[in-house]
Amino acid sequence: ARLDYPNRSISAEQVIRYTNPTSSELTDIVFNIEPNERAGTFALESVQIGGSELDYALARNRLEVALPSPLAPDCEVELRLNFQMRIPRIDAGISSLRGFFGYSDRQVNLALWLPTVAPRINDQWIVHEPLVIGEQIVLEIADWELVLDVENAPAGLQIAVPGLVEQLDDARWRIVHQRSRDLSL
Repeated sequence: ARLDYPNRSISAEQVIRYTNPTSSELTDIVFNIEPNERAGTFALESVQIGGSELDYALARNRLEVALPSPLAPDCEVELRLNFQMRIPRIDAGISSLRGFFGYSDRQVNLALWLPTVAPRINDQWIVHEPLVIGEQIVLEIADWELVLDVENAPAGLQIAVPGLVEQLDDARWRIVHQRSRDLSL
């Protein structure tokens, strides 16, 4: 991911390796895309397998991706999502409750910012409608690895993130966080 710090925007290529844990073939994979719940925040550019574009439907916080062939139980598929985001300002009042994804004059908060594969329970993908108050997001445990480049980083920028952090140079970090539901920073 590339964070343009002064413009509060992100461009990212996310690679998802997903293994079908069910006992049935899957013809689609569904993602939680929480930033898409706010108009003008998330722009999906492409979804691919092996360089081939896939058909998808994105509505609010739900992304449905049609697989080119059924994914058998215990088999793995690798998808690539390319997207852009405009990080919203953390407002006052009730909307400040969503400050886990936003920016202020002091910092940028990125939580629930990356697409996550929705859990599949009783042959249904679980993506709840967004609510203003309360936590309705159901996430699976995953292993995360992020290389974060920060453009035009302010002097003394610090990254606070769980997991193992390796600073590759002045404005580049590699973050590994295993067995977690989200990668927040």
